[in-house]
Amino acid sequence: MIDVFTKSVIAIITYLVGSIPFSYLIAKKFAKVDISDEGSQNIGARNAYEVTKNKWIGIFSLSMDLSKGLVAVFIGLYFNKVIDYGLIGAIFAVLGHNYSIFLKFKGGRGLATAAGSLIFVAPISIFVWLGSYFIANILSRNIHIRSVIATISTFAATIANFSFFFWGWNYDIYFLSPNAKYYLITLGIVIISKHIKPIQSFIKGDIN
Repeated sequence: MIDVFTKSVIAIITYLVGSIPFSYLIAKKFAKVDISDEGSQNIGARNAYEVTKNKWIGIFSLSMDLSKGLVAVFIGLYFNKVIDYGLIGAIFAVLGHNYSIFLKFKGGRGLATAAGSLIFVAPISIFVWLGSYFIANILSRNIHIRSVIATISTFAATIANFSFFFWGWNYDIYFLSPNAKYYLITLGIVIISKHIKPIQSFIKGDIN
């Protein structure tokens, strides 16, 4: 019961952290625009940049979205020094970013927030993602297809190499369990789920 309660507390706190719509707030504050009504209407750093045409707003939004994922992992680890708890924090931070309670459950697509969590959990995966995205860019001109390919490649590589890269990675405080890979799979599914509709629209010819 204590374990369930702890995980529930982590889930609630990190969901609320993830729900903070930084890209929306930054664009609203510094450019006086509502990105939920303009561009792709996606509440993320990319849309904030594309709507405002201001690279500093884009960079600021991206850094804040990244920080949500990193902070969520630390919140999980604060309650229990097992990386699984950090991954629970990451999952719910991405859910919060994608379905923000402060924006009537509208949100972004979770890539930056997930990347922020992986910076700590599996830093090498960031380079895998960049490499996968570069290759996917050759295969498709659609950003959502590229993102899905890169996401699947990254999480597959991370899980496949989990025991090799991270099984002994405890430094006296972080202890990984076999369940960690399932949390990583869940995180990947949460990200990919937001790209399904745009890909379906692309296939139908509704969007580029």
